[in-house]
Amino acid sequence: MKLVTEKLELDNGMFQAMVPVLIQCFGLILLGFVAGNLKLLTHSQAKGLGIYVTSFALPAIFFTVMVSIDFSNVDWYLVLSVSLGKAIAFFCTMATVLIFSLGKSVGAAGLMAIFVSQSNDVALAYPVLRLLYPDLAHYIYLFAPTQLVILNPFGYFALEWHRNKEKLALSSVLAQGTLQPTQRSSLATLRKILKVLRFVASNPLFFMTVLGVVFNLILKHKLPDMLHGFFNDLGASFNATALFYLGFSMVGKLKNIKRRGVYTLVFILTSKIILSPFITREVTKMLTAHQPRNVSLAKSNFAFLYAAAPTAPPVFLFASKFGVIPEVVKFTIGVPVLELSEF
Repeated sequence: MKLVTEKLELDNGMFQAMVPVLIQCFGLILLGFVAGNLKLLTHSQAKGLGIYVTSFALPAIFFTVMVSIDFSNVDWYLVLSVSLGKAIAFFCTMATVLIFSLGKSVGAAGLMAIFVSQSNDVALAYPVLRLLYPDLAHYIYLFAPTQLVILNPFGYFALEWHRNKEKLALSSVLAQGTLQPTQRSSLATLRKILKVLRFVASNPLFFMTVLGVVFNLILKHKLPDMLHGFFNDLGASFNATALFYLGFSMVGKLKNIKRRGVYTLVFILTSKIILSPFITREVTKMLTAHQPRNVSLAKSNFAFLYAAAPTAPPVFLFASKFGVIPEVVKFTIGVPVLELSEF
């Protein structure tokens, strides 16, 4: 009886702690959604918010965390498990799209792979997971570099391939060039690879993450007080802005999606909400099996919830930029947000 009472008190305490977090997250999302529906912001203004979030606020958070984290206490099995789970989901999604499209939808394959494997880590996943798994929540910052440096470049390359293919289809001038077709193909492929590498290297999140690791070794896990206030205030602006922008990005109607887009929508949501979390959880179970059962179970459940977190809005920016199923991506960004609230 005493154990039952203690469990009820624990559940009640968890519920009371969770409610303010959910109100914070979904309240800000709702404000952004309302602002979008009432057209209080133009799309260019909202795009500016997105650029601020991804280029300034989020890199500041990653830099601060990377400087202060003690890598000697990190469970690298958990990092490897989640990274491997994301990689499996990424390449399975890409391969499935390429197989069913007979190799024609290269851009869609890359975009869907990014969508399925990438999570809205800091804005949505972290506040919830910090309550449920306070000792594991900081691992979120260690999962992101794998996505950014290893997986996303494959998606970027596929999108660049799609854009160049579209340009070639619309222009017959290139076919009359002086270079041989094999030479043109080799040069075009090399340009794509260099463009993707330059894009990744110039990404503020990648740059600040690497810089954070370097300063972690130099400063012995402590950010100087003269810099702490600056990065702390910059990072503090992330959550509200990112969630507001997420709500704005959700404005759109399913009726604008064509029949083929509905099939794509079902595939993306099934992969993101069911397959990706399941794969990540099973991989985590296998790689942490040598640890105590309760620890391994907690980590596998943590990995499951992390993988089920909604996709970040910048994926929609890629869809719009490259003209690859933007209407589908815009709608699907919002559905996992509602699914996360069930947890």
